[in-house]
Amino acid sequence: MTVTPAPARFLPGPDTPVIAAHRIVDGYTGPIARYAAPAWPLIPMNANPGVTHSTIHWPTFPDTFREEMRLAAWTLINGELPAVFLRERHPTWRSRQAPKALCQTIGTWCRLAVWLTDRGITTLSNCTTQVPGEYGRHVRDSGAARITVHSVLSSLTQLWVFDQLSGRPSGIGCPPWESEGVDDYLPAATPRGENATEAIAEQTMGPLLVWAIRAVEEFSDDILAAWAEANRLPPTSPRPPHEPLFGHSWTASMPTGCRFRPHGGWAELRSRARISPRSPAPPWARSTAPPVITAGARPSWIGPAPARSVFRSPADSAGSPGQRPSTTPKQAS
Repeated sequence: MTVTPAPARFLPGPDTPVIAAHRIVDGYTGPIARYAAPAWPLIPMNANPGVTHSTIHWPTFPDTFREEMRLAAWTLINGELPAVFLRERHPTWRSRQAPKALCQTIGTWCRLAVWLTDRGITTLSNCTTQVPGEYGRHVRDSGAARITVHSVLSSLTQLWVFDQLSGRPSGIGCPPWESEGVDDYLPAATPRGENATEAIAEQTMGPLLVWAIRAVEEFSDDILAAWAEANRLPPTSPRPPHEPLFGHSWTASMPTGCRFRPHGGWAELRSRARISPRSPAPPWARSTAPPVITAGARPSWIGPAPARSVFRSPADSAGSPGQRPSTTPKQAS
């Protein structure tokens, strides 16, 4: 494939502005670098002040390739890809690039120039079709990601195109992937968006799905009823640290045996302790006589003792100065 050159080729001089007037954003009044400058700031092309400003630094290029690359870069900044070329490309290709993409493309050209210099090649005219192919395989085998390698190959294609569109083409050869296809110059594809883990066997997944459906069918009514009841009940305010759990007052001289009943009965106990409404009431809740609880003993319906007992008075919790409060209930004397 041959790129049709622009009707009028322009060869910039040392004082030619790096960025032509049609590429400068509206409202920009700052300085514009000249063609011979060692650095080309692309701020005049940037309409978004929040992004990072891009600059091309020419001292990083090898001396033998600097002027050839400078002319190709100037053509890339101020020119555009021909429509006949874009018709055969992926829709993501654009006739012009943003400043950040321009710096990335020209940075790829710089790495190519360094690679060519290390191999004794000093001009783009010596880069026949075979040379870009070797560099493409070098990038492919470097361990870079497939998308990164594809971006590098696209940048080399643009170097070939804009060299032909420049005012003094150097004659770099057409990259071989333009005729052979790009797949041979890309690393193997890796899963993207797919789970690379082996799928669970049907013998395992089948029973799990059956039980999941059964749980929904059998317990959905109870779950929804519990959720509605929880939303209906008023919120319980946090209990102050000094307030007993069930609203009963304890003293330091609590006798061995005492009678204990929450002020509001079973309803208050269930609300304060967040006991499910469907839980059966303990035996004492169905009796008119108050239950008897011995200090240090726990009825079976209360369950196992917690790590920090609630059957203690504020005086017991305070302890003596410098002494940690006891975390176990007092034993009956």
